[in-house]
Amino acid sequence: MRRCLIKRMIIAILLTAMICISCNDAESESDSKTEERSEMLSTDGIPYPVMFANYQRNSNVPVATNAKGKLLWSKKYSDMDKDTRLTPRNLLIGKENLGIRSIEELAVLDLNGKFKFSVPIAKSTPVVFGKSALANADQAFMLEYRDYNGNLLLESKDFPALDDWTTLLLFKPTWDDFLAAVQFNGGPRRLPKRFDVYSLPIEKSVRTWSFDNEGVIHHALLSKDEKTVVIVQKADVILLNISDGTEISRFGVDLEQIATLSIDLDGNLVMFGEKEIDETVRPVLEIVDFTGEQKWLYVFESPRVNQPPVSGSGGRVFLVDGIMLKCIINSELIWENELNGGEYTWLTVTANDFVVCLSGKNLSLYDQEGAELFNVEVTEEDEAFYVPVCIDSAGRLYVAGEKSLYCFQ
Repeated sequence: MRRCLIKRMIIAILLTAMICISCNDAESESDSKTEERSEMLSTDGIPYPVMFANYQRNSNVPVATNAKGKLLWSKKYSDMDKDTRLTPRNLLIGKENLGIRSIEELAVLDLNGKFKFSVPIAKSTPVVFGKSALANADQAFMLEYRDYNGNLLLESKDFPALDDWTTLLLFKPTWDDFLAAVQFNGGPRRLPKRFDVYSLPIEKSVRTWSFDNEGVIHHALLSKDEKTVVIVQKADVILLNISDGTEISRFGVDLEQIATLSIDLDGNLVMFGEKEIDETVRPVLEIVDFTGEQKWLYVFESPRVNQPPVSGSGGRVFLVDGIMLKCIINSELIWENELNGGEYTWLTVTANDFVVCLSGKNLSLYDQEGAELFNVEVTEEDEAFYVPVCIDSAGRLYVAGEKSLYCFQ
C-alpha cells in the first residue's frame, strides 16, 4: 500500500512538472510571438532614411555607396503589371523590398525590380516600411499592416478626422499603437482649419494623448531619438513629449516663415526660409538647436528648395544655389560644383558623406571633398524625375522617373 502511495505521488509530481514545463513553453512561445510582432514595424536597420514623414528628406542615409554610375537594369512601370498605373511620389527601401508610392497606389517590388503586388492607398497618407511589415491607410482611411507578400495583418483602426480634406503630416506605426499628426484644411464648407497630434492604441478607441487646436501646422517631424515631436506653425516651433503629448517648450525663429526643414545628426533644426537683411528680404538657411538658439546662418542667392535641407556628419549641409551644388559648414562654403541638368535637383546624402545628385536626367556622385566621381544620363528618353534617389544596403542607387524605374551601381 505504501509503495503504491509513493508511486502515485511520484506520478503526480511528474505530471505537475510536465504541465509547468508545457505552460512555460507556451508562455515563452507567446512572448516570442509578441516580441516578433513588435519588431515587424521597427525601422531599425532599414536603409531608407525617411521613416515617419510624408515627404522625403534623404539626409544621413545609414548606408554608404561606391557606385560607379553603371546601369544595372531599367523597367517600365507599364511592363510591371498591366493593372498598375504609377506616378511616383516616394520611393521606399526595406531590407529586401522596394516600394513605389504613387498618388493613390503602392507597388511593392523586390530589389531586382520584380513586381510583387500593389494596393490602393489614401491620397494624403505616407507609407512606412518596417523590418517585416509595411503600414499605410487604405482609400477608406483604415489603417492597414501587411507583410511583404501582400498578406493583410491588420485592418482595424481608422484615422480620426482623416478624410479628403486632411493631410497626414506625421505617421509612426507600431504593432500596439501609432502616432499621427493630422491637418484639417477646412473642406468645401470652409470650416476653421484645425490640427491634431495624437497617439492611439490599436486595440482601444480612446487616444493615449492628443494635442489639438485651431490653426495650421505646416511641418511635423520626429527627433532622432524618437522622444520629441516637432511641429511648426509658420515661424513658431512647438516641442511635444512623445510619451504623453505634453508641451516641452515653444519658441519663434527670426524668419518670415519656415518654408521647409529637417533635423541633422546633432539634433539641430535645419531650416529654409526668408529673412530681412540690410532692408532686403533674402532667402536663408538657418540652423537652430531645440532651445531656439541660432547656431549659424547662410544667405542664398537663388536657392532650389523643392526638398527639405539635407545634411551629413560634422555639421555639413548640402544645398543647391542657382546652378551650384554647395557644401556648407558653420556658414562657410567648403566646396561647390556646377550642375548639369534641368529644373528640379534632388540630393541624397550617404553615410560616408557622399552626395548623390539627380538634376534633370543627370545622375552624379560627389565624394566628401566635392570631387565628382561620375556623371551619367539616366535615360535618353524624354522623362521627368520628381523623386530623390534612394539607396539599398548594398549601395545600389534607385532612380524613379515618370515612366520607368532605374537601378545603378
